[in-house]
Amino acid sequence: MLYLIGEPAAGKTTLVRALTEGIPSEVCTEPYVAWTHYSDDVCQLGYDRETFGGTDALGMAAQKHVLDWLEHRCEYKYIIAEGDRLANGKFFDAVREMGVDLTVAVLLVSQKRLDSRRRKRNAALGKEQDERWLKTRATKVQNLRRYCDREIDGRMPLEEQVKLLKLEPVGRVLARLRVKARNA
Repeated sequence: MLYLIGEPAAGKTTLVRALTEGIPSEVCTEPYVAWTHYSDDVCQLGYDRETFGGTDALGMAAQKHVLDWLEHRCEYKYIIAEGDRLANGKFFDAVREMGVDLTVAVLLVSQKRLDSRRRKRNAALGKEQDERWLKTRATKVQNLRRYCDREIDGRMPLEEQVKLLKLEPVGRVLARLRVKARNA
């Protein structure tokens, strides 16, 4: 499993969209759990929505249900996830205790870029995210860095960030699926 974390507006959803672009997919659900099926081998926890996709598309009470799904019903060899909903030490510890090979990658973006992206997002949504809440998310990401295995520099062009994710096993599988979809 590759789990991508970062502050709100860091570009997590955009990066996963770029990595999975063009791959045929299907959203699958069961109570409290949803995933995007790409192939018999690979899926994404959660699903893409216009804003706040990935695990943030799951309900607030999803964690225990997702852990149960991972342990008892998940048949995928490779899983990609991004978003805040499941990004916490308890989830990461539980996934590793299950024997899942988990890589946590943090997407690091400058405050100036975050502010610019948030202004654009706020304008598109017609509302503003609470500054206090944003500060708690920044603190959360800093605290989770102890779980991180890889840092991705958000100053790099998106194509370079995608290349870095392709170094991970799930990234390699998704890259092959993109080529297959393009050639179909």
